[in-house]
Amino acid sequence: MRLLDLGGGFPASDLSEAQVEVLESTRDQGYRVVAEPGRHFSQETCWLAVRVIGKREKMEKICYHVNDGFFFCDF
Repeated sequence: MRLLDLGGGFPASDLSEAQVEVLESTRDQGYRVVAEPGRHFSQETCWLAVRVIGKREKMEKICYHVNDGFFFCDF
């Protein structure tokens, strides 16, 4: 093996200090570890406001139905 690709989707708050130490310990082991850091950098860059249009319980979890579509009204 020459490359370990962890993929992406890691929010900034999901990487603990222990995980970072483990990843750093892989240096100079003969392979590279890579990951896609998109969510890590963009997680806390903005807020999105949506209208909650419904709420239900599914498999013992609460699900919120939101309307995140674009609405334009020309007065």
